[in-house]
Amino acid sequence: MILIKGSILIDPLTRQMQKGDILIEDKRIKKISDSIKIKNKNIRVINASGMWTIPSIIDLHCHTRTPGKEYAEDFDSITKAAISSGVGSITVMPNTTPCSDNVKLLTKLITKSKKYPLRFFFLSAITEKREGKRLVDIKNLSKLVYGFSDDGSWLCDPKKLENAIKTAGSYGKKIFSHCEYPMISTSAGSDRPRYTEYVAVWRDCLISMILNSPIHLQHISLSESLGIIKLAKKDNPLITAETCPHYFFFNESYLKRGDANFKINPPLRKESDRRAVIKAIKDGTIDVIATDHAPHTAYEKSKSFGEAPSGVIGLETLLGATLTELYYKNGIYPPDLIKKLTLNPARILGIKNRAALKEGYYADISIINPSIEYVVDKFYSKSVNSPFLSMKLKGKNMITMNNGKIVYENGRFFI
Repeated sequence: MILIKGSILIDPLTRQMQKGDILIEDKRIKKISDSIKIKNKNIRVINASGMWTIPSIIDLHCHTRTPGKEYAEDFDSITKAAISSGVGSITVMPNTTPCSDNVKLLTKLITKSKKYPLRFFFLSAITEKREGKRLVDIKNLSKLVYGFSDDGSWLCDPKKLENAIKTAGSYGKKIFSHCEYPMISTSAGSDRPRYTEYVAVWRDCLISMILNSPIHLQHISLSESLGIIKLAKKDNPLITAETCPHYFFFNESYLKRGDANFKINPPLRKESDRRAVIKAIKDGTIDVIATDHAPHTAYEKSKSFGEAPSGVIGLETLLGATLTELYYKNGIYPPDLIKKLTLNPARILGIKNRAALKEGYYADISIINPSIEYVVDKFYSKSVNSPFLSMKLKGKNMITMNNGKIVYENGRFFI
């Protein structure tokens, strides 16, 4: 048994933020009250005064680099990067080498992931090898995965997207769309045409509206895209969308540094777009804050800006960046922020009995110090391609629990 005493409990389900205690027993939250007193000598009591207790974060967009590029990240390193930062679950994108598009490979990966305290929610590709030509075996893959995405590629064929949405939906699964119209140019700078994103968003929203079916739109960065999504949601509230910390923290001025740690896809946008993203988080147009955690080695990122691969890591800065920019600078109510990191991702994935501080729910819990300031200078990830490197953030995870078991505490892992 574990008793968390005197913490500020932040529950995204009720939107409440109040001081209280939580009793954890047999993997679940047994009791929540203003004050809990237990005489059992075998209980572990955590004095969490001044701390926030939240459901563990669910990152809805993550690249493990397994299989194929384990030199940049593997299941062990990504587990440590995640749980040290209050992330208890990650949603795994399928653009691996080889592509995660078949039952045999995904069964192997799922089996391998089960030995880690981090929870892995795997997605399959929508089309074989993410080539946009032939749909994968959605029926059988739906028994294994939590959704389908050709992440890194946009499914251009509207008929194939329509079939994928219908078929996946019949098995209770969603399509996750990388909203970026393909370009011959590989530019990741501000000269990349804006329509590459918002045209894709418009097309995907239109199909979703016609079918009255859900679709999840990934890493949204543009004001035009947000305007389309806001209007589309009025017709079809099943449409959901995510953004990433780099889109509300940085703007295109950082690209002038020539530092490939700011090279991402979609690219950093104008200051007006950054502000539009923050507004969309406030008004609910954006449902989820996800990392798009994309590890690359120091060697890969040391190349010239044009030659270096796109992508940044984000697991270890997700919480700090979100609190620093959105809570401390923009005053967004903490339960609303935590909802975009926990409950909303769970609902999109179809996860039940988790992602809220509720009696009977599984005790996936993170205890964070919201006021601690620190400089980003080290990572548990194998890769260090972070735009937040050497920056000061405010708000840090101290303890992570998975199914009521402490798996990380103050720099120590229990895995």
